[in-house]
Amino acid sequence: MAETLRFIYFGCLLYCLLFFAFWSIQLIRRRRPDHSVPKRSSFPGILSAFTRGMAPWRKESASRNPLGYGAGVIYHLVSFSSFVVLAFPALLLQRSTTIISILSAGFACGLYLLFKRVFNRHLRFMSEPGDYVANVLVDLMQLSVILTIFGVTAPFVCYAAACVVLLYLPFGKLKHCYYFFASRLLLGRSYGRKGVMV
Repeated sequence: MAETLRFIYFGCLLYCLLFFAFWSIQLIRRRRPDHSVPKRSSFPGILSAFTRGMAPWRKESASRNPLGYGAGVIYHLVSFSSFVVLAFPALLLQRSTTIISILSAGFACGLYLLFKRVFNRHLRFMSEPGDYVANVLVDLMQLSVILTIFGVTAPFVCYAAACVVLLYLPFGKLKHCYYFFASRLLLGRSYGRKGVMV
């Protein structure tokens, strides 16, 4: 059962990559031509968009809420790490305290962000069902991986949870994991060629 689900898991990863490729083609096709004369290479702008442009002190909302910003960064990094762990089944069997600590930190941050969305009236007002669904699905996936490493649940549980997340990804709020990188890339490219740092 676990081996079958692991095979399906890689199929779901491929399924998401096909969506990413399709979205990339759509972005390229719909991109409006920039007729301005480039002042420099776009690379510095792209580099800046993914480095100092992401610094919390350069973002008004993040600078006012460093705890939420930090929790979000950890949560997203650990979410990606969970997929890596699932790609290498040996990691599930090692019961590594390092892996468990990292995944537990991400799960705790996910719960913090979920509770904050529920109990903060400003966030609750701006939220819609898809925000909660995305958060809960990823939290459950992280929890299932942790429980599998501890030996509490069988491996097929975490693979099933991951497959649900991947199947949902192209149709819900989780698609931002693609558009975040795409938007930063396009923003950095535009500012870079104009000689403006992000």
